[in-house]
Amino acid sequence: MRKKELYRILVHRYVSRTASPEELQVFFHLLEKGKLQRQLLEATQDTPAEATGRVRLMVRRYGVAAAVIIALAGTAIILLWRGGLHKDATPAFVSVLHNDIDPGGDRATLTLGDGSLVQLGSEADYNRLQNGRGGERADGASGRGGATNHGRSLYRVLATPAGGQYRLTLADGTKVWLNSQSSIRFPVAFAGNTRLVEVTGEAYFDVAHDARRPFVVKAGKMIVQALGTEFNVHAYGDESTTKTTLIQGSVRVIEGADSLLLTPGQEGLTDVLAGNGVGMSSGGGGGGAITNSERITLNSSADTAQAAAWKDGYFDFDNLDIQAIMRQFARWYDIRIVFAGKPGAALFAGRLQRSLKLSQVMIGLGRMGVHSRLEGRVLTILP
Repeated sequence: MRKKELYRILVHRYVSRTASPEELQVFFHLLEKGKLQRQLLEATQDTPAEATGRVRLMVRRYGVAAAVIIALAGTAIILLWRGGLHKDATPAFVSVLHNDIDPGGDRATLTLGDGSLVQLGSEADYNRLQNGRGGERADGASGRGGATNHGRSLYRVLATPAGGQYRLTLADGTKVWLNSQSSIRFPVAFAGNTRLVEVTGEAYFDVAHDARRPFVVKAGKMIVQALGTEFNVHAYGDESTTKTTLIQGSVRVIEGADSLLLTPGQEGLTDVLAGNGVGMSSGGGGGGAITNSERITLNSSADTAQAAAWKDGYFDFDNLDIQAIMRQFARWYDIRIVFAGKPGAALFAGRLQRSLKLSQVMIGLGRMGVHSRLEGRVLTILP
């Protein structure tokens, strides 16, 4: 069933007052993201007066609104919705939890220019190091060798483990957020005509403006050039694509001799394995127009809220299947995922807080028919 048809059915059930509590949660979540406006307006053409009034009220009230949130185990959680609407909207929940696992948190390992390692917790740990309390200083005045070594910039590597995340501010004032199982290689002080960093995994950048020195991010085969902007780079090795999603400003995405200039709301994608443009249906990655160059795919209507959700403390599962969701869980909770049967192809919608324990997350998914068993650090998804 196509996504537009699912939206139409969901609106019909809302208008006719037959939607389940779970479907109502999804209704308001999609309404907040502006994905049901057309279906709501169409529903006013051939519906009773009372229902028409409800629809018009929803269009006015929820053009921009907060998603409806329910409480689960004392923590706010937005319910998920599987891509198929079922007669039984609340299937039996089966979850066997022999233990529980805490969510990830702020932790990383910093490799200094001399090769020594520093374990970091909060952002304050890095700030103290940057200010010369126990390590190199950006001005090279003291510490472990300063900003340069015989005229060459000293580089650091900050890496987050599974279950880790970190935020730091670079020497030029650029703010960087690292997701779990990610890394950034950067100089103690930027020198020359460009500000170059290298990343793996996922990183969100709020780039300090400097018209004379472009900020350059290298992520695998993809290169991103910016002056002052906000964007997210998603470059995990176990994903099929590397993508850059632009939130504000403008960036140029480069791979080989090919390049694309992005404007806010767009993203550029490259194939991790082949390095060629990625073919996508019109409904993928936010539902916008998809155009291909030789190596880079341009999605002109990216889901920027989803791209930045992890930085803001959420999982966002819109248009993701169960395998994509579980890859995120594996990184954040530092667990291994096993599918006891063939993974389903249904798509999900909704958000979950990253601060939830794994048991709470699986309760949310369990209400949508995802059954699981946790033993040690192995989460098995049951048929």
